[in-house]
Amino acid sequence: MNTITEKSLINTYGVSNENTVAMNSTKAENMAFMDDTAAILNLSEDAFGDGVVTVKSTDATTMSTRISNQSYQSMLSDLKLYSGPIDGNMSSSLSTKAIKNFQRVYGLEQTGALNSATSTKLEDVYDFYCNTLRDSDMTNLKNTLFPVGERITSGLANILTNNLALTWTFLNKGMGLSEVQAAGAMGNIMHESFFSPTNANDEYNNGQYDDIQDSDYNFETDTTNEVAYGLIQWKFYSRRDDLEEVADNMGLNVGDINAQFACIRYESETSYSSAWSNLRLSNSVANATQIFKDQYEQCDDDTLAIRTNYANIINNAL
Repeated sequence: MNTITEKSLINTYGVSNENTVAMNSTKAENMAFMDDTAAILNLSEDAFGDGVVTVKSTDATTMSTRISNQSYQSMLSDLKLYSGPIDGNMSSSLSTKAIKNFQRVYGLEQTGALNSATSTKLEDVYDFYCNTLRDSDMTNLKNTLFPVGERITSGLANILTNNLALTWTFLNKGMGLSEVQAAGAMGNIMHESFFSPTNANDEYNNGQYDDIQDSDYNFETDTTNEVAYGLIQWKFYSRRDDLEEVADNMGLNVGDINAQFACIRYESETSYSSAWSNLRLSNSVANATQIFKDQYEQCDDDTLAIRTNYANIINNAL
């Protein structure tokens, strides 16, 4: 007879509530599937040491809740909001932070608790995000917008495509834009940053992007810093100050994509509310692109045609 050790729990056999299981030396009679077995089962060897093991599992309701919570943690992780273990503990500091930041980004009451409204919204957001990534035109869109070459590796192309899907999700499900309105915003963001939240563009240095993904850039908010930064290339100190404050309140770095989503939401509700009100009234990709450029970006260059072309490409694909 063989005893079941903690190391072999993932292949535990004949498990049932309050059952005693005997195993022979060659193979077991039954196999049970378990999720994170070591955490949910309590095993003790029979007092006689004959290899008989008593297996006690948590009740079905507790197990179901835990597995459900693990799925929510996975969703938050894929949305780049959670970086902790997938253990089903929704009251941990990392889980609470992720939930609260999700609520902030997507316009919910910031409780830090996975209430009904939050779980429903999270499921909706995650489904939309996954469907965006699975869109049949996504590969062509990636190859068109992020062609692999001197500046973009295949790995970076994948990251930028993922960020594109996150941004599309945020604009549609977080900001409530229509598809043409979101496409207009996306055309601008593509031109500004390639969907890289760490893109630093020092136009006073060489007039070109220093790096599409510049994680080493030292973000500052003083008036002498003329480097445009992030998804929408925040440059003027007052807007950079808003970004820094929002990120700090969320416990995130200024280069975090969700911190920048939250800053966009904050600006849409404060100093740029009229621009967003007008954007939500637009009914064409061209009009939405121009409103985003002129009223929200407040960019006075002659790049509207480039931005509109990007917006149309994205709108036609998604």
